[in-house]
Amino acid sequence: MSQQTAVAEQEAAAARKALPLPARRQAARVMYRESVSAGMPMTPAEVGEAFGMSVRWSRERVAEVGADLAELADLADPAERAERAEPVTSDDSPSGEDNTDPAAGRGWGSAEARAAWQGDLLRRAERVSDPEEAADLREQAAEAVAADQPTAARVMAPADGSLAQHKRIRWGVRAALTLGVVASTVANVLHAVDNPISQTIAAWPPLALLFTVELISRVPVHRRWLATVRLVATAVIAGIAAWVSYWHMADVIARYGETGASPYLIPLTVDGLVIVASVCLVELGSRIRSLSEQVTQ
Repeated sequence: MSQQTAVAEQEAAAARKALPLPARRQAARVMYRESVSAGMPMTPAEVGEAFGMSVRWSRERVAEVGADLAELADLADPAERAERAEPVTSDDSPSGEDNTDPAAGRGWGSAEARAAWQGDLLRRAERVSDPEEAADLREQAAEAVAADQPTAARVMAPADGSLAQHKRIRWGVRAALTLGVVASTVANVLHAVDNPISQTIAAWPPLALLFTVELISRVPVHRRWLATVRLVATAVIAGIAAWVSYWHMADVIARYGETGASPYLIPLTVDGLVIVASVCLVELGSRIRSLSEQVTQ
């Protein structure tokens, strides 16, 4: 019987991971909401593992459920909220000790229940041995505290405001990447033979890297093996561009008067700028897509 149960759980997990992305998001929210209702909220790592997604993706689903439940609590009838928040005492307890169930408000239904749930999450964070899981539990505890803030205060910082901010930052990062690519391209052209064909060939590697980074930062991939393939291809292109541009730039810098170690160190500043800007641009692209999905939902 236990083997049949394990097989059934494996089949259910495979079915969850095969869901289309919108259905998977909804199923993750439902699963997390049920765990909250049961008084044993799942960690983002557990949610992500159940659906074959990253911890960051599952944290966003957890935050969505927390916001929904907090909004429902704010809209509830004041009398009902007062009744829900009233502590339950046991007649058998001589001291009249408060025996309120932390899950009585379904984890988020009242300020008292949220405070109790926060304490339970912090205690669990102290007991677990995995640092990442402990960090997830502390983050959930912080979200429970944030849910006590008035709805108007939470509306002041919507997802679309953060989206606009990330897009502004992306323009700055794109400008830094373009500056590094332009410097590398100029050095390659100066190093080439003085004819258009040679200069075009020399200019191609850094331009290819710029276009590749733009593509992977803008086009989402929902299959992990495809994401791995394009990251490997980008790394190969970046390696080729860095190797070619480094020696071309070192030769040009030495030709124009720099001596000692300078011709060999200055190219590293250009390559380093291109690498950092490329990584930042890819990360910002992923974050902007996630925020865009939240705004459109």
